[in-house]
Amino acid sequence: MTIAPPPSQFDGRFSEFYERFVEPNLPSADRVQAFDSLLRRHLSDNDPVHVVRFVRGQTRGTVYRSRQGWRILPTDNAPVWWTHALLHSETALSEDKAALFGTMPHHFFKVARFQTLNRAGYHAAHILSAKNRDTDWASWTRAELGRRMLVNIHPCNVFLVAKPEWRRNGGRSDIIAWVTRAYLRRYGATMERFLADGDPGASRKNGPTDDPFIVMREIQTTRRPRPKPGLCHRRCGRIRQSRNRPALVQ
Repeated sequence: MTIAPPPSQFDGRFSEFYERFVEPNLPSADRVQAFDSLLRRHLSDNDPVHVVRFVRGQTRGTVYRSRQGWRILPTDNAPVWWTHALLHSETALSEDKAALFGTMPHHFFKVARFQTLNRAGYHAAHILSAKNRDTDWASWTRAELGRRMLVNIHPCNVFLVAKPEWRRNGGRSDIIAWVTRAYLRRYGATMERFLADGDPGASRKNGPTDDPFIVMREIQTTRRPRPKPGLCHRRCGRIRQSRNRPALVQ
């Protein structure tokens, strides 16, 4: 299923942007619920591989063991793109949990051939951060690894913002609060369970949230003009000097 791209420009409320450009590109509630069930069954296995966001001291795609012996597969945002593409399509979910989660793409380059949200012009922003300041990965417990896998790849933790303003809009607390309420309406109990397990002990505000205003402008890329023949850059003198330098005597 094709992912519709965002507009090149937009001024207005986020609710309008969400309804016109984000919601049509989201996986259905049934697909998300099925993936959630598969993921939780995987995490309850005897020796699951935990697909988590990489931290300092780890190499993406290399399987590590914690001090307690739990398997860790560090990744970048590639599994998020891949999972969204899988759930947005009509491809049946595999019941082979080990194969599905153990072979997820771990690097951006591994998903280049797929029609992903990134290729369509979106950035995958997160409701709950996929990382925190705890980089002592060898000490992570099974519960912490399970939580990290949830926030890393769960579709309830991902919302779409257009690339031109992703740094500004992807981390805005008012947008995150609005999307959280929208996902609670869309995904119901699946979203409630994700929030409870992804951020245990966090308090949630009830009631309506403000509808954020966003401004998005197309990024204009400009190329540096080539110098005209006969003109010289600042470094030209240094380049000529190095070319006229006498050769070393052997």
